[in-house]
Amino acid sequence: MLAVLRIIGTFNAAIWIGSALFFTFGVAPGIFSDEMKQVFAPPGGPLGDYYLGFIAQKLIGRYFLVNLACALIALGHFFAEIIYAGKPFRRFQFGLIVLMLVLGLLGGNLFAPKIKTAHQLKYRGPVEQRDGAAKQLARLHGISMSGNLLSLLALVIYTWQVTNPPDHTRFLSAKKFRG
Repeated sequence: MLAVLRIIGTFNAAIWIGSALFFTFGVAPGIFSDEMKQVFAPPGGPLGDYYLGFIAQKLIGRYFLVNLACALIALGHFFAEIIYAGKPFRRFQFGLIVLMLVLGLLGGNLFAPKIKTAHQLKYRGPVEQRDGAAKQLARLHGISMSGNLLSLLALVIYTWQVTNPPDHTRFLSAKKFRG
């Protein structure tokens, strides 16, 4: 059972960090690349980057679902290790999982709908609201990216902790080794 728990934790952390890194450094920059702009946002087009933003919103929604699934698996794995493996409650690791879960929920349920609304107003709203919507979209995007970077940092630390568990024999006294 302990080996299965370790494998589940390691696979979940690997999938989680892999998807986060792939989305942050592969998918997101790829959406707004010059090649994508040539196809979906030609220069002088009436809607500018509207379709690129629409594509990004759809992919971000999927990313938040993967993030939520991995966070819930990590939470279940954390408590399974306590119950089945007898590991002590590790506040720092629990805090990392909760932080990433909360950031994912905020991003998916608070920021994503606001970004969608601001994006619609920027490109398809009344002319007098477009400048304000563009500023709000930039502000929301900056906050969202800051949360994503914080989540990535927490995820790197969490992955390190899951794949490198502490050595419990480190604190044994010398008397245990004497014959």
